[in-house]
Amino acid sequence: MGESMDTKRQTIRKYVKERNEVLRSLDQSKFDDLCKRWLIPTPREGWLPDSRMILMHKARLQIEEFTEEEKAISRKWLEEHHCSLDTR
Repeated sequence: MGESMDTKRQTIRKYVKERNEVLRSLDQSKFDDLCKRWLIPTPREGWLPDSRMILMHKARLQIEEFTEEEKAISRKWLEEHHCSLDTR
């Protein structure tokens, strides 16, 4: 049988908590660990320079739980690295 709805909710809460902790840290090795643990696909040939950081900063801009100060740090980093703030 499938997981109960409560179990699924607990799993989602656990993932969101861990994801947010990793994104707050901006630690690339913790990000890699998160991807492995939660089976998140990553580039087969490895990450291009800065691509992992770009992804983490853009993700921070989309998550409501991140403060405006945290988002400002990410916007600044993206602008300093000549990256679009667009997440589409």
